[in-house]
Amino acid sequence: MAEVLLQVHNASKGYGSRSLFAGASFAANEGEHIGVIGPNGAGKSTLFRCLVGLDHLDDGQVIRSSRCRVGYLAQEESFATDQTVEQYLEQHCLTPLWDLRALGLQLGLNDQHWRTPIPQLSGGYRMRAKLLALIGQQPNVLLLDEPTNYLDLESVFVLEAFLQNFAGAFLLISHDREFLRRTTDHTLEIENGDFTKFNGNIDDYFEQKALLREQLAKQVLSQEAKRHEVMKFAAKFGAKATKARQVQSRLKQLDKMESIELKPLPISARVVIPPPVSTGKIVLQATHLQLGYNERPVLTDVNLAIQREDHVGIVGVNGAGKSTLLKALAQKLSPQKGEVKLGYQVQVGYYAQHVAEELNPTDNV
Repeated sequence: MAEVLLQVHNASKGYGSRSLFAGASFAANEGEHIGVIGPNGAGKSTLFRCLVGLDHLDDGQVIRSSRCRVGYLAQEESFATDQTVEQYLEQHCLTPLWDLRALGLQLGLNDQHWRTPIPQLSGGYRMRAKLLALIGQQPNVLLLDEPTNYLDLESVFVLEAFLQNFAGAFLLISHDREFLRRTTDHTLEIENGDFTKFNGNIDDYFEQKALLREQLAKQVLSQEAKRHEVMKFAAKFGAKATKARQVQSRLKQLDKMESIELKPLPISARVVIPPPVSTGKIVLQATHLQLGYNERPVLTDVNLAIQREDHVGIVGVNGAGKSTLLKALAQKLSPQKGEVKLGYQVQVGYYAQHVAEELNPTDNV
């Protein structure tokens, strides 16, 4: 029987008048690969912070076995260090550096990255360095909060293979259904203030949840029918002395009947995208672009034409210049050379990698 490494018992947590979860419990057993899902704001990241002691439950307990060694990767990861990757790993890891270098190469960390101060790395490479540091601490329980953020496709595949072969347990928060499907064998749902753990991956979860809800709905209907039958009997015969004992008996059975609650489904978001205005055939054109920062070019001699109704995916390794290109096309970054021209009636909408940079913090929604 698998050992329980980490469990939460009767947990409650809220902020002000808003409750995230109340009286909720679950356990993570040795070797379980658990996908953690739920609506935004349900308390997934808060739960992780409580599990590692960065936040505290209002009520309830976090119980770790004596063998539990937790590694935690936060959603917004920041290194409070000026050390190089090599210095940081040497100081914080149990695994020898020569063993970590092999995995580091698979994650795309070359010798230059090892010698670079961590704050000077791009977001993607900082995430890789943090993953490598976690592995080097030899945890048997990983808490991963959106680990694929800022990783290129190649690194996502490496992370996926690592998680599939990870001998320990992990809890993984992700909105990427395909990534969850390929890496997890259990699903923990945080919804309506409760935790529900399902055997199986995300597809099994949806199937089991639909089946459970269907069964529960049938039980509610059956219970309501029985309640209605008893109340009808009581109204009809309650005044008759010969039936009084029978009426009281049925009413007592009704009082003892366990109430079945069919929780409402969470509100689903529906995004309505209005039709765009009519434009010319060419909506955007870049000619002989050179893009970079502080006179240091990142991309040179870029020529690109995007036509109406084109849907273009931009791929490349971290640091190749994907975000730099988008900033230039959105006219948020001035080219060092060349030009970007928008077509007839074209208006650009830009969603940044770090979207908070584009929002006015003094505005409400």
